[in-house]
Amino acid sequence: MRMKSSRPDWADELEELRLQLGLSQAALARKLNVSAMAPSRWERGVNQPPAEVFVELGKLAGTKKCWNFWGRAGLRKSDVIAVLQKVKRSKDHRGKIEIGTSAAASRFITPQRTSNLVALPMYTATPPVGVVGPPTIHREASELVAAPRTWCPHPDQTFCLRYAADKMAPMIQKGAIIAVDEGDDNREKLYGKIVLASHAECGLMIHWLQRYGKSEILVPENKDHPPTYIQNGDWKIVGRVVWWLTQAP
Repeated sequence: MRMKSSRPDWADELEELRLQLGLSQAALARKLNVSAMAPSRWERGVNQPPAEVFVELGKLAGTKKCWNFWGRAGLRKSDVIAVLQKVKRSKDHRGKIEIGTSAAASRFITPQRTSNLVALPMYTATPPVGVVGPPTIHREASELVAAPRTWCPHPDQTFCLRYAADKMAPMIQKGAIIAVDEGDDNREKLYGKIVLASHAECGLMIHWLQRYGKSEILVPENKDHPPTYIQNGDWKIVGRVVWWLTQAP
């Protein structure tokens, strides 16, 4: 009798897919463009793959098992079908698009090929952005946020979080959805920009990154709050905030 694995279901499915493809963990890592140790951690259930990896795994899995992975990335069949039907109407001269095939669904998850929109994963953070505490970004998409491609210089490295503080008010309101571009990592070009910064004890913070002489400072928009000096690399810059959305009152 086979004992049930103590790992999460997605870890079992990931290992099964890798073996079916005849790939070693190192080979899978190269195929997914991730660190060599990432597949090992995923298969042991230590870490969960981010949404973009689940999307790529769905492509590798093919038509029958793609939704085992795409569903975990936050994609829904109804959304895919709606997008594909729109694509079909506008591009009939390119031939019939078969709803439900791996190739067709790939058009949805790389939307820049068929529209001016990109779908960005919406992650959650513990504690929320702006709240003090050891931070964790849960890289499992709870929702997808559609945005113009022109807003996202590096769409494959951009994700969304919800802001839970008032330190950037009135520019960025509490409750706003912020888009963070991890691909924008040139420190010299980030001075004078709004960034998402992370501290092991102070949590995640949205501030202006400024440099005065040799000092780097995180400056809030709300002048009721003091600036924060970066000392000995205690703050990590996760990425640049490229845009934000605030619900109207």
